[in-house]
Amino acid sequence: NQDLAIKEFTLCLDYLKGLRNLHIYSSTLYHLAKLHLDKDNNLALEYLEQAESTATEFKVKRVLRDIYELYSEYYYAKGDLAKSLDYKNRFIVLKDSIFNEKMANNLRQLQLSNLKKESDEVIQRQQNKIVKSSQLTFLFS
Repeated sequence: NQDLAIKEFTLCLDYLKGLRNLHIYSSTLYHLAKLHLDKDNNLALEYLEQAESTATEFKVKRVLRDIYELYSEYYYAKGDLAKSLDYKNRFIVLKDSIFNEKMANNLRQLQLSNLKKESDEVIQRQQNKIVKSSQLTFLFS
């Protein structure tokens, strides 16, 4: 039920104000905006503006990406195609940026994993040499 969801998200929002968990706070604002999109466009826009402000200030990129997409839908429904397109472009740019960051991070992790594997192999070879050397020393002494 949409009314129950709005009530629960509003309670959650009040609770989060005291905690200052800004990622969840901006996400909650986003969800409230999404829920109000069909009911009360003015309230939806108000929640979107608050969500965008919070997500921008605290660099919550994934939530900001979703906010831009919802702005695009909002302005499309209003018939403001220029603003809808502007926010759709912001959404695409941020989505691509998040994807590129994720890919770069995955590449770094892969490189680190390979370096660790190579280091472990070098260490193992050195340990094997030391063991053989110790064994030879023991045999000849």
